[in-house]
Amino acid sequence: MTDTSVNATGEDRPWNGTRSYAGRSGYVDAGGDGDADEGGFSINVPLILGTLRRNAVPIAAIIAVCLLLGIVKTLLSTRIYRGSSVVQIEQQSANIVDTQSIESATPIADSSRFLQTQLAILNSRSLSERVAERLKLFNNSFLVQMGGSGISADPKSPQGQQTLRDAVVGQLRAHMSVDLPGNSRAATLSFDSPDPKLSATIANGYADAYIANNLERKFDSSAYARSFLAQQLVTTRQRLEDSERNAINYARDNGLIMSAGGGSATNGTDTTASGSLTTNTLMQLNSAYGDARTERIKAEQRWQAIQKMPLMDIPDVMSNAAIQSMLQKKADLRAQLQEQKQRYKSDHPTIVQLNAQIAEIDAQMTRMATDIKNGFYQTYQVALKQENSFVDSVSNARGDALKEQGKEIQLNILRREVDTNRTLYDGLLQRFKELSAVAGIESNNLSVIDRADVPKSPIQPKPLVNIAVALLVGVALAGLFVIGREMLDDAIRTPEDVRRKLGVPVLGTIPVLKGGQSAIDEINDPRSGLSEAYYSLRTALEFSTPEGLPRVLTFTSSRPSEGKSTSAIATAQNLARIGKKVLLVDADLRLPSLHRQLPFKNNGGFVSVLTNQNPLETVVQKSDNSNMDFLSSGPLPPNPTDLLTNYALQRFFQSALEHYDILIVDSPPVMGFADSLQISSMAEGVVFVIDSNVGHRGATKIALRRLAASHAPLLGILLTKFDAEASGYGYGYGYGYSYSYSYGNQPSKAS
Repeated sequence: MTDTSVNATGEDRPWNGTRSYAGRSGYVDAGGDGDADEGGFSINVPLILGTLRRNAVPIAAIIAVCLLLGIVKTLLSTRIYRGSSVVQIEQQSANIVDTQSIESATPIADSSRFLQTQLAILNSRSLSERVAERLKLFNNSFLVQMGGSGISADPKSPQGQQTLRDAVVGQLRAHMSVDLPGNSRAATLSFDSPDPKLSATIANGYADAYIANNLERKFDSSAYARSFLAQQLVTTRQRLEDSERNAINYARDNGLIMSAGGGSATNGTDTTASGSLTTNTLMQLNSAYGDARTERIKAEQRWQAIQKMPLMDIPDVMSNAAIQSMLQKKADLRAQLQEQKQRYKSDHPTIVQLNAQIAEIDAQMTRMATDIKNGFYQTYQVALKQENSFVDSVSNARGDALKEQGKEIQLNILRREVDTNRTLYDGLLQRFKELSAVAGIESNNLSVIDRADVPKSPIQPKPLVNIAVALLVGVALAGLFVIGREMLDDAIRTPEDVRRKLGVPVLGTIPVLKGGQSAIDEINDPRSGLSEAYYSLRTALEFSTPEGLPRVLTFTSSRPSEGKSTSAIATAQNLARIGKKVLLVDADLRLPSLHRQLPFKNNGGFVSVLTNQNPLETVVQKSDNSNMDFLSSGPLPPNPTDLLTNYALQRFFQSALEHYDILIVDSPPVMGFADSLQISSMAEGVVFVIDSNVGHRGATKIALRRLAASHAPLLGILLTKFDAEASGYGYGYGYGYSYSYSYGNQPSKAS
């Protein structure tokens, strides 16, 4: 028989011991994290619902505890009452007389900074001390009213008094608040305490103390300013007189006359400044020196430009009218010379005369060009002498001007000191007269709008707010718990977990069966949810490689009892139903189970074929389906790894494919054994089975790495025992799954 098999497209292809293309999208290295996003932002609602279902109990417990704590706190909290008074704060007060205030007027555009300053005053320690003194609160009874126990120190001792003051002021500042909206000038002063009457009293006390403090500060500022100005007037007047004497004495000693340009003269007359002639002379000499220097530079540049040029290349030579006339005459003589040379020899008198005339013209042009060039040099020398002649004159004039300027500088300093002292004295005198006129008559810029009434209802506790906060805290804590638990949990429960944690394609998901249902019975029922799931797996396998359905297909897992044996049976039966000639091989030589599930006998089977004891035809067992045969594992060998050599497996697969289209191999788990790695490395496709209830990323990734190291053609992951509803995939994955099953209730019959 020809060594051929049929692919998914109906084409025959031989099996020569090599593996086909692995994976629908290629083999994905299981060594990576597999956490790459597919691009774009999306919310996985089924994943979120599944996570909430798995953590429903701890979430409910955390929220319930937080709500209970919120209710207990509400019941045990002390009732707090708030008294509030409203004060209007004007930026500027009305002036009775038109004079400037002691305090600098705040610009209207800077009102925000002014209001912030007022807030700082309201929250200051000094204002709280003033309120406590006015209301006589420096005692232990106030501290007890505020919910404290008073102070233990002796209130009559200095240390005890200071401790008591600090405690009272601290309570006042801690329970007092100021609300000043940005678009308003009405400040609300509020005080919270367990006593409603005390709250209203202290709120009004703050308003009264704030207004009184503002008036006292204005009066104190005016009194201090007038006293300060009186002292400064005496000092400034004496300083003005001394500076005037010093300026007059210096001018007299140095023969200088105080000019009007330097300030007001002490005798009230204006004169011209001394030293102006020297300064003007220096300026004129500097100007002349600059002009001479400019002319010298120009002449020098012209001379340097023509110094090394040939005489007849100088532009001024070529543009000279006499030179141009000589050149024209020379051209005419050359023309005559050429004409005569055609008639006479070079020693003819006419030829000699013409040559002499041309030589004479050349000599004249040379002399004239030399004179023009020398003229440029003479111009440069004259300009250089003129420049040098100004150097000494400028130097002498500068020295004289500097001497006079030194004297004038000192005189100007003395004159400025006189002017400064006079201006300062006049300003102080004017300001002192204004303050004396308006002292104590400026109105206050603060006023009380509403005084605090005794509150009738407490502001704390707020039951609804406390319960809402407790609920939010509970939800936040529950969310943190769920996030932390999910981050630490490496279980693989959903297809999304497979793609995200392993980075391997998902071939299908097999639903979990309810208790009491048999997996084999459900597989034999073509309309059951389990059969539908395996139909989808069959379709995925048909498109798993470019060549179609793999001819040697191996089922394995990382550990026993994950559903690989049942999946191998279901896949074999599905392929047999569509006309494929299928051989189901139990290659688990350590714990075989297929012969008990189908059921069949465990005859010589796979072991006898590998050891050449029996041919394949004699040990194959027929099933009810004419297209499906079964090969049991046979007697358990002492060392299965020695039997599963590449040569033996290749020989077996070649022999089996002569009679069958597809070989379905149920291999042992990957972890702990090398059997599955040897079988998988010789197969054309490997289906890795994961139990969604017990599969973990760590063990699964190790198993996938071992398969990758053995170059096994991994097609993808088959997720078994999948509870779609509990995982939050009830709508998508649960649709059409009307039954469920469990492999765990038959541990002796499933690998």
